[in-house]
Amino acid sequence: MREPVLESEAGILWWRSEGFWHWRNAEFHELTADEVDACLDAVEARTGKRSVPLLVDRSNEYSTSFGAWQRFADRAPSLISAVAYFAPTVAAAMASEQVRDILLLRWNGPIMIFRRIEDAESWLIEQLDNSVRT
Repeated sequence: MREPVLESEAGILWWRSEGFWHWRNAEFHELTADEVDACLDAVEARTGKRSVPLLVDRSNEYSTSFGAWQRFADRAPSLISAVAYFAPTVAAAMASEQVRDILLLRWNGPIMIFRRIEDAESWLIEQLDNSVRT
């Protein structure tokens, strides 16, 4: 089950009953640092400082500003324990690989890229051994 926590022109953030976050960016939207802050503020309001996994759903084409990546890299490590990218296309997989290999170098948690959303979901559920479900 997916519970919408934040809906904006940037996209939608769900809390999944399995115990992880699910983010889908709006089609063709460029995510800004302020929008990243709004998402991470919603995460923190729901789960406090407890770190939980995140599913980044790249089923829509979008871009992310450099400032947004910096903000995510600065704030997310204390709130997000693992990241699974659902990248159903070659372009989405390539973009996800660049993010993992270039922009999230300081990230301490595991990051995986999946072509099937079911595989991403299963992997995130496995990661929950390192966090507490709500």
